[in-house]
Amino acid sequence: MTTFPMTTFPMTTETTSPHRVCCPSCEQQGKRVSPITLRALLKEEQASGFAGGEPAGCAADGDTGWRFCESQDCDVVYFSEDGRTKFTKSALKVAVGVKETNGERMLCYCFGHSIASIKDELRATGRSAALEDIQSKMKDPGCRCATENPSGSCCLGSVGKGIRIAREELGMHRSETKTRSIRSGLSAGKGESIAKIGTR
Repeated sequence: MTTFPMTTFPMTTETTSPHRVCCPSCEQQGKRVSPITLRALLKEEQASGFAGGEPAGCAADGDTGWRFCESQDCDVVYFSEDGRTKFTKSALKVAVGVKETNGERMLCYCFGHSIASIKDELRATGRSAALEDIQSKMKDPGCRCATENPSGSCCLGSVGKGIRIAREELGMHRSETKTRSIRSGLSAGKGESIAKIGTR
């Protein structure tokens, strides 16, 4: 069995019980992820051992042998169910938004929604249309979650959680965001009325 030092190659191998479903570092249960995702998002030297291919939808199908750890406090991103291999954040080509605590924190890798962009929406309008935007684009042009999102699956749950986090970080509550949205709509309506009067 080969062991690669974490400092030079962010993958380690170790012998544990077979069919591990919980992260070997934080013990949180991991979500199944396709090797296609690992091939697409790991850096080249780590990805070379995985076969590529066309993803079959937004979720891993069947017993893939790999899990994704979404725990924010854990450095491990992927681990094998046989317990021999794990990959940390530094092994990926992209930042894992759900594991970050500040900065951009990408949530939807297909259509570019992040906690930072959601905050901009909330400041401007009092609400976020990120979920509606993603749902409208899922069929056309279509999403690429299996090869773009480190979790390898649909981001809607993460985006919903991200909206709540953005509200909390801005000190906004649901009632406050609704009020701001209503005020924004009223202001826009008032502006339209003035414009119409001016053209008569």
